[in-house]
Amino acid sequence: MSHSLHRKVAGESFNAHCIRGPTLLEAVEKQMATYAHPLMGADPKTLLGALIRNDGASLKCVPQALAFLGASIARSESDIKTPVFIVGHWRSGTTHLHNLMGCSREFGIISPLAAGLPWETLTLGAWLRPLLEKALPEDRGVDQVAVTGGSPQEDEIPVANMQPYSVFHALYFPGKFEKNFAEGVFF
Repeated sequence: MSHSLHRKVAGESFNAHCIRGPTLLEAVEKQMATYAHPLMGADPKTLLGALIRNDGASLKCVPQALAFLGASIARSESDIKTPVFIVGHWRSGTTHLHNLMGCSREFGIISPLAAGLPWETLTLGAWLRPLLEKALPEDRGVDQVAVTGGSPQEDEIPVANMQPYSVFHALYFPGKFEKNFAEGVFF
């Protein structure tokens, strides 16, 4: 990956933080000191592996690391099934497979309303559901796949609506396609 694809972190040079300054470490420790850390969702093996490979957690982050471990052990004893990822080239049948799997109660889906209003799904989305479902297009346009209130949607759509970096932003803003594609795919 070229240096230019990951040069900026919070508007400053990435390499300057990695080589010289404690500011990146401070930012990571500040994030780790919260319970909204990405490792909170790790399974026990992944979490312990990450802690071992990185010489454990700093003393001030031990309570969070223990909470993460407790949560991961509790999740590992539940009946949550291993996720299934559908990966394939465009026009290869992945959407059709996604729709077929979405018909089964064995799999969860993201509805059009949850995709479009990820932060408000349980509030505004629920209150306005009848009105919003009437506003849904008949099909996706690009491939004539029907869109209903219960049809599965691409998981990347809510991700694009919840953060500033997504490959979908390249499609939303074609004038900045290359920039948004590089940021959404290569971080």
